[in-house]
Amino acid sequence: MSCVRAQENRHFFDDAGFAAMEKHPIFLNVSRGGSVDEAALVRALDNGLIRAAGLDVPEAEKPDLENCALIGRENVILTLHAAFYSARSIEALQRMSCHNLTDCLTGNRAHAFKIVNGVSI
Repeated sequence: MSCVRAQENRHFFDDAGFAAMEKHPIFLNVSRGGSVDEAALVRALDNGLIRAAGLDVPEAEKPDLENCALIGRENVILTLHAAFYSARSIEALQRMSCHNLTDCLTGNRAHAFKIVNGVSI
């Protein structure tokens, strides 16, 4: 994503956006953190415009969790890019990475699983 496109959708979900939502939805963001104005989301939660929120991507790359207004709420789940972490998923990730490396080094790129950036898919 270019910087221009990132700026075009920065704070796409703001006070006006949350106020325009009907039926007090549950808001989920697993896309780009900067597309959500977190202060506006807190206000929307406080005012009942949004029933709950689930966020996998915070606005800041390294959020201040000590002072984050989204932490500690019963109606907010904040996973910080860690929703998939479990012993089973880490093992699968490591196994898949080793198989991909072996496939690529032995000339079997067609067998590699979802290699990107021009290598193979």
